[in-house]
Amino acid sequence: MAEWSISIVPTGAASGPQAAFVSRLQPDGVNATTGDVVTWNNETPDTHQPWPADDQFNPLKGVTPSDQNYLSNPIPAKHSSRPSWIVRNLTTNKPPVRFCYVCALHPDEQGVITITS
Repeated sequence: MAEWSISIVPTGAASGPQAAFVSRLQPDGVNATTGDVVTWNNETPDTHQPWPADDQFNPLKGVTPSDQNYLSNPIPAKHSSRPSWIVRNLTTNKPPVRFCYVCALHPDEQGVITITS
């Protein structure tokens, strides 16, 4: 089991996404295995909330904190996510599985975790 930290960083863009999800250890995107732990570290001045999405980055509806694909409560500026997310292969597809997510508060901010086993 590994632990992955994804930073939420300002983009500095005048338009479009104002923040990006960046893994410092895996800059091309997080490759995780079932049982790994993922957290988000908000380095921006705004609140963000990672939220599960479909393959087209449309936020999933009806997700509650008791669901396995609930990623985090809202993360205030300069704080880390709570709770941590435990990686699970939530589909019947064989790995690798692309797990897409967005910011619930800023849906144009998007990220992907690849579940490799």
